[in-house]
Amino acid sequence: MESSKNTRADALRTRAVILEAAVGCLGADPMASVAEITKAAGVGRVTFYGHFGSRDELIEAVSAQVMREVEENLKTVSRDPSALRTLELIAESSWKLIDRFHGVVAAMARGAESASSREHHGHVLGNVRTLISEGQASGEIRSDQSPDWLASCLYSILHNAAAETRAGRLSDDEATREVPVTVRAILRVQ
Repeated sequence: MESSKNTRADALRTRAVILEAAVGCLGADPMASVAEITKAAGVGRVTFYGHFGSRDELIEAVSAQVMREVEENLKTVSRDPSALRTLELIAESSWKLIDRFHGVVAAMARGAESASSREHHGHVLGNVRTLISEGQASGEIRSDQSPDWLASCLYSILHNAAAETRAGRLSDDEATREVPVTVRAILRVQ
């Protein structure tokens, strides 16, 4: 029985190492191959294929892990009585996750997005849309544009902040300071 637990724990650790290597490799090159990922993980192809049936299956697993981390991040954001302030806090903490996982996002965009990826992403966007709708109902968020459009604008800001920091045109401190200010400017009632 103990041997079975050790084997399972080893398998989980190996899987985690492969997933983390994939995040790193995809961050450097969204088209990173299985060979590059296995090399970075320090495992062989047989071990890789013992955990993932294909590169697409790996991308799906990494995508699910990313979305879980994003959801966990959202849970740590203090819910302010102001929906607008809550959205600023989400933006302030979320752009760094997008930066960390930009290669995974690019790899997902190049492949066929799976139903579970759409479900995870839809859940996160749904939470943001709900906050926007609440803010619109209370009169603190503009209502001349749809919650879907405003959520899309918010996520564009986050993705752009991540891209600008990677390109060296914006420091982490500047992005952390500017992202919530920009979100407020776009969402608040004019």
